[in-house]
Amino acid sequence: RILLIKKSGGPYDKKLDLPGGTIEFCERPVETLKRELMEEVGIEVIDSELFDADSVSFEWQFKEDILVKV
Repeated sequence: RILLIKKSGGPYDKKLDLPGGTIEFCERPVETLKRELMEEVGIEVIDSELFDADSVSFEWQFKEDILVKV
């Protein structure tokens, strides 16, 4: 199963996407997973097992962000 969200506003309005966001300073990937799912879709993660995580830096609208693939 794959959880998708429908974007609201911005250049990708009404397009499907994966929930996600940026990792905060000193935050572990599993903490980011839990926080972003709560922020974006209101899902509280109680028990999780992180299989893989990766991060890259990239330019996004004149701001450097960290992408976490989960």
